Amino acid sequence: MSADEKKKNLDETPIYKVKRRVPLLPKELYEELKRRHDDFMEKYMSVYSPDNLGNVVNYEGIYEEFIEQGETFHKPIRKRNADAQKHKLDIKESMTTDDLNLTKQGLEYIQTKISKPSFDTWFKDSLFNNRDSVVTLDAQNKFVLAGLMIGI
Repeated sequence: MSADEKKKNLDETPIYKVKRRVPLLPKELYEELKRRHDDFMEKYMSVYSPDNLGNVVNYEGIYEEFIEQGETFHKPIRKRNADAQKHKLDIKESMTTDDLNLTKQGLEYIQTKISKPSFDTWFKDSLFNNRDSVVTLDAQNKFVLAGLMIGI
């Protein structure tokens, strides 16, 4: 724990955390853990201290080796097939003003429940239709439908 009274309980060592979680830890075991911890930290800091770290790890060599052996890969861009785009256009053309309002309200509700990046990825292009008191969701894939079914 911190020696500074104002920072009490802010600077907890791992040993203190172990002791707090295992309150019945025998004193001998605690002392052994503390000794091993101190030995490890002394050895670790002698090799990996901030002053010595640049000498231990050759970052330029690692980077040069990566450039020599590395190969650039580009993920292929998948385009929606023409049938899916046509289907979406057909649905949009058949939507009424009530459907557009329902879609707007539904998407606004979903947006309040998840992050903007998630919304843009999964729900942004979804459409809602209401026919005979049955609401239908047109989504880009099954994952979106599953997310809505479990009640985002």
